[in-house]
Amino acid sequence: MDFKKLVVRIKNLLLRPQVEWVAIENEPVYESQEIIRDYALPLIFATVFWELVVVGIRLKMVYFAMVNFAVLMLALFLTISLVYDLSPRFQSNADRNSAAKLVVYCSTPLWLAQLIQADIEWLFVMKPIGVIVATYLYHTGIPVLMKPAESRRAAYTTTILLIVLTINALVWLLLDGARRFFVNL
Repeated sequence: MDFKKLVVRIKNLLLRPQVEWVAIENEPVYESQEIIRDYALPLIFATVFWELVVVGIRLKMVYFAMVNFAVLMLALFLTISLVYDLSPRFQSNADRNSAAKLVVYCSTPLWLAQLIQADIEWLFVMKPIGVIVATYLYHTGIPVLMKPAESRRAAYTTTILLIVLTINALVWLLLDGARRFFVNL
């Protein structure tokens, strides 16, 4: 995905998610790694790189950037796996590509919040805003991409949201601890 398409996708997800989910559903994807390579990696890299630039490029912060990147990628893969693995329990579409699309695109506001908050410390309010927007994206994206049974939709959405919130809370705690460790190193 080129930069222009990436920006358009982000804008559409944030401004008109219902329409964008239909477009995402109809996009041909041959492997879930395509979505990660073309969409998630540039956003995660931008987040990590920008934080590195803001803090200052010093050796210990380069180590933190590597930890930051690894933790964000691990959280992404863990969340995709859990969404995919839980789908049969909720009579949902057990498709790894759909799970990858859902998690990657719903993670956009979380990565953007981290990107924005890296520059100005008092913008800590961006993380809760990112969580709220991500929650809404999951709420609107699960019925389109995962297609759970109507009777199981609320339970599936709630379960996925609890998993996502837990994983991201752990990520933010780990990254905050890693940042403090490397700054004081």
